[in-house]
Amino acid sequence: MCSLIAIPEIERKIIQIGKFDSVNYVAKNNTIRHAFKDWQDETSKKPLTSKLPRILAPKKPDILYDGIAGAFKTISKKRSAFDYIEVPHEIASTELLWKGSVRPELNKFYVMSPKNNKVYFPFDNYHSLAFEDKVSEAIRIFLHLKPKELLIVHEEGYECEIKSNADFAKSKLVKGTGDLQLEKKTNKRIMFRSSYPKPGFLKGLFSTPPQLPQDLIWYPTEEKWQVVVEGILNDSSKEFEMQINYHEDFGLNSNLQAEIMKQANIKASTNITQFQRTSWKVAASFW
Repeated sequence: MCSLIAIPEIERKIIQIGKFDSVNYVAKNNTIRHAFKDWQDETSKKPLTSKLPRILAPKKPDILYDGIAGAFKTISKKRSAFDYIEVPHEIASTELLWKGSVRPELNKFYVMSPKNNKVYFPFDNYHSLAFEDKVSEAIRIFLHLKPKELLIVHEEGYECEIKSNADFAKSKLVKGTGDLQLEKKTNKRIMFRSSYPKPGFLKGLFSTPPQLPQDLIWYPTEEKWQVVVEGILNDSSKEFEMQINYHEDFGLNSNLQAEIMKQANIKASTNITQFQRTSWKVAASFW
């Protein structure tokens, strides 16, 4: 087998990168396939209201997101052997998208992002990296909407550092004045704060109107984000607040990590980032 991407998503949730000659299945009782079937069976047992005609039914679920969560929860409960894919380093480097500081490393396990089937995060700090990815996207959204001031507050959970990137560099960041109401009324940790100069008359006249960035992967399933963005684009208010929540662990915990290492005959790592229910708040004001 020469391509990882050609394999169905549900069969390549977990991969191991190494000096392999080709992409290979490591099948143990076909657990991932069975887990996905179990999730489908469980879904089929939902109340009849979930099977109403499209016009009356709830919004279409995020199949990729729910599928991963359901499959891994089943694996976690069974505590049994599972399937994963051995991937040559060269194929992992060329076929997959590596975000931020994450790079393919030999003899390391990776798990697919819940929102992008070409993005993988290392298993040992999967949750913190997935949350960082979500935070980064939220900040990109606000920067593209051209705020006056931006404030990010930690409420609970991970306190990962917000690293500078191209979007921040383009924004010509200056130190904030701290006049957002959220900062005045909270004693929680400020993760990021910045203010941005008001565009000059000529620059504002010829500049493109605020719009969303391309290639958003979290935004399409975040209904509350969409409401906030709609309000900004419609100029319904000059100040907005938005939550960034990470409340799903996908069943990816230390027990499953121990099973992975045991199956691959690798000594279990003790430096595992455990899942934390995490919430941050973003507040922004606009000119």
